[in-house]
Amino acid sequence: MDPPASDPAPAPRSGKGFGATDPRIAPYVARLLEPEDAVLAEIRRRCAEHGLPAIAVGPFDGRHLEVLARMAGARRLVEIGTLGGYSAVCLARALPPDGVLHTFEIDPRHAAVARESFARAAQAGRFEVLGTPTPEAVSALAEARARVASRERAQNLAAAFDA
Repeated sequence: MDPPASDPAPAPRSGKGFGATDPRIAPYVARLLEPEDAVLAEIRRRCAEHGLPAIAVGPFDGRHLEVLARMAGARRLVEIGTLGGYSAVCLARALPPDGVLHTFEIDPRHAAVARESFARAAQAGRFEVLGTPTPEAVSALAEARARVASRERAQNLAAAFDA
């Protein structure tokens, strides 16, 4: 199905333009994949109210992250760069009920907004918000996960770098 030529290109919702920037397909993609639900719209609004930079992924990109994590069958996710939690909530939607997302955020103010986002998304127990993603911290997380994986025989781990 070709996108109608008469639709105006949607206004960008974030500072990033991944995915649907071609004006010939942007309206079609926006109608198909971009509807932003109330939870994500509220996260975006609160990020702006708290003065966080407008660099979060947009609805299209959030859906894309969710689909990729779901296709990978991820049970544990690592995200480096949380900002206000928008992409983390998108990723967490792909996790099974016992899944966990470990997310690193260097700015304590951003981490506080993200924790609030997770609580308001009714997913607070699925997130572990960590501080600076030093090589030692990431290695320790990977080693701990490897120990758990060997016990569970679960190897499904994915990572998202949004720093």
